[in-house]
Amino acid sequence: MNDVHRRMRHMFFMLLNLIVYPLSKLYPRSHKVWVFGAADNEFTGNPKYLFLWVSESRPDIQAVWISGNRKTCHAIRENGYRACPRWSFAGILAAVRAKVYFFGHYSEDVNLPFSGGATLVNLWHGVGLKAVNLGLPQGRTSSVQKFANSLTGYLRHLKYLIRPDYIVTTSDFMQKHFMSQFLAKADQCPKLGYPRLDCVVVPKLGLASEKIDRSLGFKWNKPEHSDIYIYVPTSRDSGRDFLHEAIPDVERLSTALAKRNAILYIKPHPRTLVPSSFKNADNIRMWPRGIDFQTYLHEFDVLITDYSSVLYDYLATGATGAILYTFDMEEYLSLDRGLLYPFEENTAGARARDFQELCFLLEHGVPDNETTRQQIDEIRDKFWGGSPSPASPAVVKFVEANLH
Repeated sequence: MNDVHRRMRHMFFMLLNLIVYPLSKLYPRSHKVWVFGAADNEFTGNPKYLFLWVSESRPDIQAVWISGNRKTCHAIRENGYRACPRWSFAGILAAVRAKVYFFGHYSEDVNLPFSGGATLVNLWHGVGLKAVNLGLPQGRTSSVQKFANSLTGYLRHLKYLIRPDYIVTTSDFMQKHFMSQFLAKADQCPKLGYPRLDCVVVPKLGLASEKIDRSLGFKWNKPEHSDIYIYVPTSRDSGRDFLHEAIPDVERLSTALAKRNAILYIKPHPRTLVPSSFKNADNIRMWPRGIDFQTYLHEFDVLITDYSSVLYDYLATGATGAILYTFDMEEYLSLDRGLLYPFEENTAGARARDFQELCFLLEHGVPDNETTRQQIDEIRDKFWGGSPSPASPAVVKFVEANLH
């Protein structure tokens, strides 16, 4: 997209925010129409699994997935669910009629200009230790707050300035965390759990997700290996190329995996650019972009991660094989993102502070003993304690009770 097209696009959306957004507050919305969407037009995260649960369990509610990706919409519809391209007539009509918007980042995950007057429920995209939203001083949401009283700035940055009505949380600890990060009250941060974990305890959600993945061209064929590992590093805000530093020697890593007849999938964050020079091996594969791995998380024997919230998802499933690979912690804290709480006290798993330690753990196995399990139980309770399981029914019940 060149500069002229980019400016025209910005002007178009500013015009929508000026005219359509306030008018959308006047349109009569239906309590029985709920719309869902996720960042980057993917079918993923908490909105995905709540959408599937509502579609399967509450036929009285018209659940509609909204996406800018027509292929995604087609795959969802092909499996019997409602989905509309964002700027189609049906998509706009659903967005303007819906009483509830569910999303994982901002209401633009669905359709921001038509969200006026709707109840906005931010399901967010992970528990954890990182500063986010208004709690991240250098972040976009914080930096544009100064434009709130400027008409031009308001229209340009509306998606960052609109506050959600509710932010779903998972425990006492996480409720306090999100209250501080969103400057929200306790009753705006209900402890309802994360729907993206429901596919583990509600088999039909996992099956539904797998069917849609097949329509998107992905079929999970469990590899014939003794162990299946996945490496899920979080994004680096600086945009630096860290994968080459994380895996400086593919052959050495492949050899370590081979000693346990293991295979490793690498699942970068959606905003991480994988260098074209990055090489795979027979037992090292990239997870396909656009395919949500939550459905298959319980299939992995070992999770390798760093500062990502996926650690807590993995431990919540009852798994114990986690490796915390923090080869660049100093750089991460200074260049990328601050951690609000002590890392060692709020994580559980085997530690690998450099590539050699990682290879050693892969060759010899992740320790599993009483001390490790006790630490995992403590972390699980701290981040998920009190969360309903499955979470989707609790989210739906809460939202229905608070619609006006």
